[in-house]
Amino acid sequence: MKRLRNRLILIFLAATLAPLAATVWITTRLLDRSLSYASTRELNLVSKSLEKTGIELYRQARERLRQDVRAGRVTPRPGLPREISEFAESGEAERFVLSGKDGERLDYLVRRGGEVLVYSAELGVPLKRIAEEYREARALVGLDSSRDLRRGFTYTFVLLAACVWILSLVLLVIMANRTERLQRNTERLVYFSQIASWQALARKMAHELKNSLTPIRLTVEEMLARYEGADRRFVEQAAQIVVEEVESLERRVRAFSDFSSEPPVRPAPVDVNSLLEERIAFLKGAHPEVTYSVRAQPGLPTAWADEDLLKGILTNLLENAAEAAGNGGQILGVTSVVDGAIAVDVHDSGPGLNEDARKDLFQPTISFKKRGMGLGLSIARRSALRLGGDVHLLNGELAGAGFRVLVPAGDAARSHS
Repeated sequence: MKRLRNRLILIFLAATLAPLAATVWITTRLLDRSLSYASTRELNLVSKSLEKTGIELYRQARERLRQDVRAGRVTPRPGLPREISEFAESGEAERFVLSGKDGERLDYLVRRGGEVLVYSAELGVPLKRIAEEYREARALVGLDSSRDLRRGFTYTFVLLAACVWILSLVLLVIMANRTERLQRNTERLVYFSQIASWQALARKMAHELKNSLTPIRLTVEEMLARYEGADRRFVEQAAQIVVEEVESLERRVRAFSDFSSEPPVRPAPVDVNSLLEERIAFLKGAHPEVTYSVRAQPGLPTAWADEDLLKGILTNLLENAAEAAGNGGQILGVTSVVDGAIAVDVHDSGPGLNEDARKDLFQPTISFKKRGMGLGLSIARRSALRLGGDVHLLNGELAGAGFRVLVPAGDAARSHS
């Protein structure tokens, strides 16, 4: 199931990252190109040009006025008392000052002995107003530079694109999880449908076999009781073989009957650690040739399950593990919490399972092993599904097979009931 979810996420990443990177690159380039045509840039260029022009004009006007004074082409005018007083106190030899409302006149203050003379010349341009407009333009350019619109727009777009992409990824993960649950529920439904078909067949087979086996057993026993002859020992042996085979078939009939029946599920809180310990202690006597060990999670939450059904599942898996492990083998039972459910793992040191066995592992089959009916794993998984859990095949920790039983945790199950 996780493969499907991971595959969907990888497909989303592959399908979106490259277009997202290309979109961000193209958009930032277009943004840079568009901002290059902004009026602020032109204003910056014009203001710098105006600054150079104004400085040059002011410099030329000063030199021209100074030369006119030296050549006697300009006569001094009376200066304002405050203006003369400030210049006299400064100790300067000469000073140029813009005067007039908008700075359209240039005044030249110069010392002649102890007297301050003031010469003036009309500039023809309002340098004060031009200087003020220049300062306003530079302030606007400086404000635009401090804002750094290009970087701000770029960061904003990248952040917005990343948020949209992350939101899409989160939605995909949620949808992938829902897809995973849908596929899991579909598989369970298909499995239950298959089991229902097998149950109908099992009921019919059990009925037919029972009708045939009972008279066979009674007839053989009657024949043995009435036979009197020299070959009685041979007849007894033959009859014993027939009786044993009939008993074996009767066990199969009972297994088919159990498989076809579905007793009601009565869930209640179950201490899984204690139940696993109890099942292992129960089976140790039947399999003294096998070494059992348990790795239980401390403080494991209680499960919400039918204790009899869960006992049957664990007994089946532990019996199969003991048969696979054989003489001198090992079995390990592990309890844990997996994705909010209670998990019980059973590992054995047997030869493991080949690929053919894995394909139809939980399908009902007919087994001719001495004690096998071919229905154990099917019954175990059906019981787990009825409890709201499942049974999965694992990679065994002891080099053999491994199975995991999942059942709902007590609190989680009751909160959804």
